[in-house]
Amino acid sequence: MAGLIRIWSAPSVSAQIGKYSAAMLFRFHEVVSVLTLIVALLIAKHIPAAGALPLSQMTGIVCFLFAIFLSLRIYNAELARIRAEE
Repeated sequence: MAGLIRIWSAPSVSAQIGKYSAAMLFRFHEVVSVLTLIVALLIAKHIPAAGALPLSQMTGIVCFLFAIFLSLRIYNAELARIRAEE
């Protein structure tokens, strides 16, 4: 199981700053792709041909899932930092 998690986990870029290391928790293209999807859904909401689609609800679901994704990334990074200190 640990090998599977290692394959799917994103590598972090870290730099030593004194005693602590700063890590980039998510990649640029992950954030850009989700923000592009959100903007596209918000724009499509104002197009009359897509008026029957529940685009507001879809946008809310995408935002909520992205927030969960980011919080889990931060949690995993903090957990790894705490375990490394022990």
